Formats: sequence, C-alpha cells, structure tokens
Amino acid sequence: MRYIEINNSLYLVEQEVVKNGAKEVKLPKGLNHIFIYDRSGSMYGVLDTLIVDLKARLRTVPNGDTVTVGYFSSPGEFRFPLKGLKIAGKADFDNIDKVLDANSTTLGSTCFSEILDDTKQVVKDLKPLGNGFALCFLTDGYPTVHPYEKEIKAIKAAIANVSGEIASSLLVGYGNYYNKELLSDMASQLSGALIHSSKLSDFPTAYQKFMDKSRDSEPKMLVELLVRPASEGGAVFSLSGGTVNLYAVENGAVAFSPTKNSNENLYVLSDKKPKNGESVTLSNVGEETFTKAMYAAAYVLTQCTKTDVALDVLSVIGDKAVIDRVNNAFTNAEYGAVEQSILEAIGSENKRFSAGRVKNYLPKPDVFCLLDALDILMNDEEAEFYPYHDDFEYHKVGVGTKTKGDFPKFEAKKDTRVPMTGLVWNDTKLNLSIRAKIDGTIELGKDAKYLGLENTFDTYVWRNYALVKDGFLNVQRLPVTLSKASYDRFLAEGVIDAEHNRHYKGRCYTLNLDRIPVINRKIADGKTSAKVLCVNSFQEMELMANIKALNFARNELEPLTERSLGLNLTDEQEEFLKEKGVTKSGFNPPTEKLDATDFYMAKEFEIKIKGLSSLPKVEEVKTKVASKKVLTVSGQLVANGLVKAVATLVRAGSSKTDKLAKLDLQIKAEKGALATVRGDIQRTKFSVLLAKRWFSEFTSREDNKLTVDGNEFTIGVREVKVDI
Repeated sequence: MRYIEINNSLYLVEQEVVKNGAKEVKLPKGLNHIFIYDRSGSMYGVLDTLIVDLKARLRTVPNGDTVTVGYFSSPGEFRFPLKGLKIAGKADFDNIDKVLDANSTTLGSTCFSEILDDTKQVVKDLKPLGNGFALCFLTDGYPTVHPYEKEIKAIKAAIANVSGEIASSLLVGYGNYYNKELLSDMASQLSGALIHSSKLSDFPTAYQKFMDKSRDSEPKMLVELLVRPASEGGAVFSLSGGTVNLYAVENGAVAFSPTKNSNENLYVLSDKKPKNGESVTLSNVGEETFTKAMYAAAYVLTQCTKTDVALDVLSVIGDKAVIDRVNNAFTNAEYGAVEQSILEAIGSENKRFSAGRVKNYLPKPDVFCLLDALDILMNDEEAEFYPYHDDFEYHKVGVGTKTKGDFPKFEAKKDTRVPMTGLVWNDTKLNLSIRAKIDGTIELGKDAKYLGLENTFDTYVWRNYALVKDGFLNVQRLPVTLSKASYDRFLAEGVIDAEHNRHYKGRCYTLNLDRIPVINRKIADGKTSAKVLCVNSFQEMELMANIKALNFARNELEPLTERSLGLNLTDEQEEFLKEKGVTKSGFNPPTEKLDATDFYMAKEFEIKIKGLSSLPKVEEVKTKVASKKVLTVSGQLVANGLVKAVATLVRAGSSKTDKLAKLDLQIKAEKGALATVRGDIQRTKFSVLLAKRWFSEFTSREDNKLTVDGNEFTIGVREVKVDI
C-alpha cells in the first residue's frame, strides 16, 4: 500500500487488489448489452442523431452477445421494446434498427426509477444467456417526478437490486441540464463511469470504448478497504486504461470489477494517513502510475463538483492549464470540458502541462468571464450584433409558437444589426436576453394594388434572443461590431481571434464566448453579503423610480403621439394592413403556444422589499403630494424622482430643446447607474444559484429575512417548472 499526501487532511492511497485464487465459476459465454435512453421532450432535435449513432455502435456487438434496449420518459412511459436478442448475423442488426426507428420520437417528462426497477427482471431473465452485463444509461435531464425525494430513494433501491450483476456501467449526461451530482452517485453505486457529452457527436466514441472494455471485464469481487474514504472529498475509484470507475462503499468494502489479464489497483481519497503504507511523491515514484491516479482523483472530484478538493489534488501535480480550467468550471458544459482534458492527460503525457508546470499554483480568482464580457457589451454604444450572420447559431428556449390563421411570411433583412445596449437580465432567473427589432418585408398579395399599396411592404418584427439561459451559455459565438476599446479587451482575453490584430470601425468580429467561464471564483466567493444585496436592491428601485419620473417629465414637454401603421395611409389601407398582421408594433400576427413536450426544474432567486413590490403611476403620486397625503414606500421613491426631474429642468436652459436635452442626459446617467447596480445583483444571483453559495448573515437557507435602513427584505431561492 502506497500513498501521496495531498495536504495534512487528505491522502491518495493506492491499495493493491489481490485475486484470492477462488475456484473459477464456469458460466455461459457472451455479454448482455443493456442500453437505456431518455425519450423525454427535451431530447427533441437530438434523438434522431442518437438513434443513428446507436445503430452503428450496436452493429459492432459480436455473435453470441445479446442486446437489450429500453427507454424512459414520464411515469408509466417506459419499456424494453427489445430484450435479450442474441446476435447471430446481419438479420439481427436489421431487427434492432427497426425497433430503434419505432422508438425514435420524444414523449413526455422524465422518470428514472421505473425503467431501472424493471431492469432487475431483465437481468434475471438474461442471466442464463451470458456471464456478464454491460449497462449504458443516457439522459439529458433529471427526474421531474414529485415528490423528488421519493423518486431518489426509488432510484437508489432499483440500482441496489442490480448493481451486483452489472459488470460494467456507463452513465452519459448529455447537454446542460442533467443532474450531475445524482448521476455521479448512480455511477458510484453501479461501480461504473460517468461522462459528459456536450454534443451527441461525442457519444459514439465514448460508447464504443465502453463496449470494448466491457468485453474484457471479469465478474465483480468484494474487496475490503484498508482505509476509509474521507467524509468530505472522499472517493474510491479504479483506473482501467483511460476509464475512471467509481465505487460505492458498503460495510467497508467495494464491489470491484477487474479487467482480464491486468493488475488494476483501487485508489482511495482518505483523510487518514495509512499506518503501514509507503509514502511517495510524484518526483520519486519513477513511474506513471501515481501521476495518472492523481489526475483520475481530480476527475472524480470534478464529477462530484468538489472543486476546492480537486484543486488541492491538481496543485500537487502542478498542471497549470488544467488547474485554471477546473477553477473556472461551474456549469455542466464547463465541467465536461475539464473532465475531457483530464482524461486526455491520463492517456497521454503530451496532453499535460500545456501552460507549464507550477507546483502549488493558485489560480487568479478574477479571471475574465462571461459576466465581464456582457458588461462591456452593454456599455459599448458601438456594439451591435448580427442575428443572421453565418457564425450566429441560436438555440431556441421555451415552448414554441405558431401563427393562428393565414398570414404573409416575414422575410428579414439579412444585414440587420441590433444594438447590444438592449440586453436585459431576468428579474429572478439567470437569464439574459436581447430584445431585437428586425427589419424586413411581407408580401401583401394581389389585392394591395387596388388600395394603392405596393405588394412588398416594409415592416419589422420583435425577437428575443437568450444569450444566457439558467446560467448556461446559450450562444457560443456572437458576431458583433465593437468600439476599439472593447475590441482590444476581447482580443487580449483571447475571445477574438487575432486575424489582423487591429480594429476596423464597423467591421464584424466573432466573439468566442465559450472560451471564457460563465463566472469566476471572485464572483462565486465574494458576493455573499445579504446586507450589500439589500442595499443594491433598494437602490435599483430608486433608480427605476427616477427614470419613471424623468420620462414622465419628458413626455409632458413632448407628448408621445399615437402612432399609425405608416405615414399618409388611408383608413382602408390601415384596415387592410391590420388584416395582414401589421400592427403598431410591426408585423405581429396572432400566435398560439405549441403543446409542451417536457419540462425541467429551474432555480429562481428573488428578493422582496416589504411595501415595494411595484412602482405606482406618476400621476397618482403627484395627486397625493398635492393633497399632502401620506405616501407608501414606493410612492415616496416616485415623489423623490419627481423632485430630481424638477431640479434637472431648473438646471436646463429656457428653450424646450435645452430642457429635452438635459432630461435625456439625466435619463442616460440614471440608466447607466441602474445597469451597474443590476450587474452587482446578477453577480450575487450567480454566486447563490450557480456556485451554490449562501449569505454570511444567515445560518441557513430558511433564515432569510433582514432589515436594512428601516426596510424589511426577504431573500428566497426556489425551484420552478419550466415547460419546453
């Protein structure tokens, strides 16, 4: 038994697995392959690709092995349409293709436990046909069954019923929304591996590698651990080739599946120094074994999102590039990219130390991140993005809509540019969208000429583009024009490729937003003061009240006129255009929502100020002030805004033009201050929701009320159902 000291409370212990020489049990030859996949609505658009890849992979199954295919969706919507088909030739693969094609559409929501519970019967039925089972389980979500705690217990019970029979297992988390911690626990209970698949093109290679390894696995054996894993940051794993397998500990032992003709060892992350172990360092080991094991330990810890412990492990290795990647990982996609780089480092020395080797390296806590990039864009008046540029790939979010009735088709102008100053954060979710006005045309038809209208009519539509969805990057490449200052910063941070290494005014540059983390450690660890959040939230309402009052004063000087559909239109022309879907807000025919195919649970963060849920109308506040009535908290903020508006007008010149200019300047200043305050509030939301931090003033998440400057604040985090 050997070990490496990571710090004074964590050790990586290598335990040799000795085969006890027990009499070999004669079992039938062949391997039973079980593949279970997610057919929930969120798999829409990718399920076809998965089926194609699965067909190709299963065609590599050798004669004599069996194939079982199962799917799951909502409670009650699960089935094994193919069970124990023994491969004997091409006709069997053709039959598999037919079964997969018949089950290639999405269904409803997500339930894990039922299909896993049914797996025990599959194992029982097929056990006489082969000496081992290889299970692959793929999902892009997490159980949406209520009560959630009951579903989790059912999942664990179902896995316990089959874990002793499953020789090899692979769990695949696809996309951004799967429950990483849950899948990691499931992999551990199955003594298997968990991989992240950010896109389905990554899946075929991983699954083929798993299938090849499964054929080389021996039946499980019970191994007593010489040291126990640590309660915090502890884990038990083995390393076979480039695959890292997790193990659950039960009564001080693990069910270990060795690979044939190999001398695999177990590794334990323990908080106890082995009494009879040999202490080694990476410099004196003189072999690759422990270096690979240290990388594997970091891999396991990132899968469990125990980032701080993973950084401690990696600091002993000193791989600066990998340390930076782990330090900047918060989303499933970011963790997935990190895990892939660690697996590459395990498999090849050439994939290590790409940024140098620095022992005990401490990463920068304030590395440039997505929130920094968005701040730059929102404050750059020259920043505009191109929604129809070839580099802009957009992923729609939420439930789609369809037009009700027969209306013309809108043709957008492909050179449309949208100011980035229109970026808006959601009040409660980690969502950032831009409301874009898209110019274009519609064809009015042959009747237009009888009313004196051209067939091609210029109009516009409004579109919302979500750049950030639930804290995840929804747009990886963003084509934009930029000011020189913004260009220089993005170039320095590696977000823009240095093609010409200079800025051209009006030129479109593509921002590679996936090269930077969503947030950084400084944001994650530094925005946990509830008092500061309360002060910022009240200031946000103050600024909103000021802007409301200033806009009211401006409208009194220059009232907004009722807009028509166009200049010099007759009543008959306006009526005709309305029938074609043209409104005062552009082309906007009536729509209806499509049926939701699935849902997921998203976290919301909300701060409530007692007596300040919304701002009253300015006219109502003016009336109350004139009659000297007592104002509410919200009314007083609007009244203060009116005082500021009057003061702004007093400082202006006597002409209407001067007064409007002064008001516009003040409104711009208030909006700038509002953007700054909201940026700080968003950083707190990301720290709480994405980095799973809580406030230093509170002892628990149930302790969430605070009084600041005479105002009572309530801070809440909850899960909400989001239809998709």
